[in-house]
Amino acid sequence: MKTFALHNLHKALYGLKQTPRAWYNELCRFLVASGFVDSLSDTSLFIFNRQNVIIYLLVYIDDIVITGNDAKEGQQFIDPLASRFSLKDLGTLSFFLGVEVNRTPKGLLLTQRRYISDVLSRHHMNEAKPAPTPLPSTSALHLHSGTELDDPMEYKQLSQFMHRPTTNHWQALKRVLQYLSGSRSLGVFLSNSSTLALHAFSDADWGGNRDDYTSTGSHIVYLGRNPVS
Repeated sequence: MKTFALHNLHKALYGLKQTPRAWYNELCRFLVASGFVDSLSDTSLFIFNRQNVIIYLLVYIDDIVITGNDAKEGQQFIDPLASRFSLKDLGTLSFFLGVEVNRTPKGLLLTQRRYISDVLSRHHMNEAKPAPTPLPSTSALHLHSGTELDDPMEYKQLSQFMHRPTTNHWQALKRVLQYLSGSRSLGVFLSNSSTLALHAFSDADWGGNRDDYTSTGSHIVYLGRNPVS
């Protein structure tokens, strides 16, 4: 799995508003002509699947992640891609979109240690005492609980209840940051030996919002033992 930085197609396009669209359209045409298919679930993902060779190519602005099941065939595609576009090889994938990728013999561990540290540092909580959970299980936040904050700008960068944040909301937010302080090394592990069975879990609090009695729901989907959504 490797990462690349791409530069725009023609110097004449630099600075124009239509540059990103023109660049993306040209890249799409090149990939389709090379045998790739645009994923239906993610327009930034392109898949090559031919004669037992699978290559996945993920595009985000001018960054690309390429991986597959055959390194030799993958390089045979990368070479013409590099000759058609201006590529900079960033090496083995280690950091992408704020996610750190740590390789182990059993798979990949995805964490956000650097991002969490940046958030804590920005709010002067790098040395905060860690909390065991994001929020206490015995308390519930309400729209008008607590005293309205004099300066809500810092709070509004991070959380809900943004139109009228109170002291109670701010304390709850600080508890979340305390939890993050003690869980920087936790992440999502993607095993390299897992079944392809798909299963999901969902939950809702059934009117848990005491202000308007709406429900909050969530879900997690696993592919084998790997959480994917």
